[in-house]
Amino acid sequence: MTDMPVAYRSMIYDRPGKAGPGVGETPGVAPGMATPSLVASTADMPVAYRSMIDDRPGQAGPGEGETIANHGRALFIDTAYWRLGPVLGAAMKSRLFLIPFTLLLLLILSACDDAQQRLSALSGPTMGTTWSVKFTGSPRDGIPALKTELEAALEQVNQEMSTYRPDSDLSRFNQAEAGTVQTLPEDFAKVLAAALKLSGDTNGAYDVTVGPLVNLWGFGPDPDRFEPPADEDVQAALKRIGWQRLTLQGREATQPGGLYVDLSSIAKGFGVDKLAGVLKEAGISNYLVEVGGELVASGTKPYGQPWRVAIERPEVGKREVEKVLKLHDIAIATSGDYRNFFEEDGKLFSHTIDPRTGYPVTHHLASVTVLHKSCMMADALATALTVLGPEEGVAFAREHELPVLFIVRTNEGPKEILTPAFQAVLDSQKQEK
Repeated sequence: MTDMPVAYRSMIYDRPGKAGPGVGETPGVAPGMATPSLVASTADMPVAYRSMIDDRPGQAGPGEGETIANHGRALFIDTAYWRLGPVLGAAMKSRLFLIPFTLLLLLILSACDDAQQRLSALSGPTMGTTWSVKFTGSPRDGIPALKTELEAALEQVNQEMSTYRPDSDLSRFNQAEAGTVQTLPEDFAKVLAAALKLSGDTNGAYDVTVGPLVNLWGFGPDPDRFEPPADEDVQAALKRIGWQRLTLQGREATQPGGLYVDLSSIAKGFGVDKLAGVLKEAGISNYLVEVGGELVASGTKPYGQPWRVAIERPEVGKREVEKVLKLHDIAIATSGDYRNFFEEDGKLFSHTIDPRTGYPVTHHLASVTVLHKSCMMADALATALTVLGPEEGVAFAREHELPVLFIVRTNEGPKEILTPAFQAVLDSQKQEK
């Protein structure tokens, strides 16, 4: 399972006291981070096969990075006739030729099928973490063009919703004077509207205005801290937050004054959805997309095999698999506190801040994994349910019929709590061959 993506990898730095970068954090590539790569180049093909496609009059050959399958099975057959037509026309009159010619066609069709089932991959840095896509099939305009479009989509998310870029749309809103009405880009407005709705549904357990508290506790862009802030500082920060203070009408957002919005708990998931949209537009239907540990899968791997992901067991200092899931046209996101915290006098302070109290959560919920058709919502729900805890969170998930896996710390070790909807997913997968 070494090639399995782990569903919870969003906190990539794994150093105590640091929550890990959110949207747009830490410009550049972190040490050890994968750099963008391309695969499936036509340069690796036999020369005869490449020329058979590239030299056909009136037919555009595969571009840089494209696979031999880009032009489909029909092209192989049609091109074979075009190339060998003068010879084959006479030869096919002989029955003796039919057998070897049939074998030749079968070999060509087999090569085409293999190319269509080839797994391609692209990856790179983004949002202080990494992104990756794996897919089968051939993008409409070639792999290099697809890579450019994927990176452009992520750049758009960063430029609109990063708190680490002073010129982003979100930073401009946070810095605006009281009473300022700002017209938000369409995607920004969509994400903010979803966040505000979830804030209302959870009675403020999820709150994208919690930024001042996150920063105060050392889990945002401000410098790390290794001791809790003073109570009076917490109370002062609490006065600056409150999702109810934010007015959004269509794409018009009003800054009430001093409100600091942080979309890091939802924007990564939205980034995953954006990449999936780019792949669909490029004609790709079988893919696995990941940004910082949040994933969405569509279709299957080569030869009809399901996409599989591993959920990590939430234990400090260990890297063990708790459960393996097959993903069928669904997104998955996990939130946990077992890798991002600081410790003082033997007490752990989680990076998950309860906006209702101003302090890190103190319950024993170690991680929450959410399945949802939208990775944006899976991402936000995982955070919301982590704040709510093992009692309120489980009740909320059951009420809304959400497929969720809760893992709680106990004296006997991690304990799983599965909602009925999540159990139904597992049961359906057991029935699959």
